Amino acid sequence: MNSSAFPSLLLSFEPGRISIFFQLLENGFIIKEKVGCSVKEFLCNRMFIEQDYLDKKIQTIFLNGKPVDDVNSAIVKDGSAISLSAAMPGLAGATMRRGGTLASMRSGISCVPAETGSDSCEGKVTIKFFNLISKELGPEFLNRGVIIDGKTLAGFIVANKKIIEAGLFSAETDGIKIETEKLFDIKFENIEEILLKVVRN
Repeated sequence: MNSSAFPSLLLSFEPGRISIFFQLLENGFIIKEKVGCSVKEFLCNRMFIEQDYLDKKIQTIFLNGKPVDDVNSAIVKDGSAISLSAAMPGLAGATMRRGGTLASMRSGISCVPAETGSDSCEGKVTIKFFNLISKELGPEFLNRGVIIDGKTLAGFIVANKKIIEAGLFSAETDGIKIETEKLFDIKFENIEEILLKVVRN
């Protein structure tokens, strides 16, 4: 991902309040990378998620709304959406868990491996983190930077203004430091996509 291609917002934030940004990760952020590869390759080689973490912690994966059992055969394409979750409680969680004993109960809605491969090309993929995944991977991804839809960011800032004011140490737009109160005057809704970085002060 060429981060210089996007307008950027860098926030230096109080560590104890950074979890407020997890809702952005649950709503969906954008990865622009090469696609036409397996879910496993995309998660491990494009998003740099450790394979051990994928194997042990990410228990439920949805690709375009369908549960994935085999991360090696499900193919990520341009426009795909991937949701990642730790083990979810109850029967529903057990049924959706990849490779679980109850996976056969949802065979009609499971992701079917593509019969043919997909050419490798640059693509746009929407990623969503849920529950424990947000807590464990969220801070790292926010520190790296995530691409967020401008309208989504604008709504988030308005809805969480008081918490942001309480936890914000400093802000920069496109590498230029701004007064923190100016952050709330920016019309993020007029920006198609923005690279958001949140670092712990």
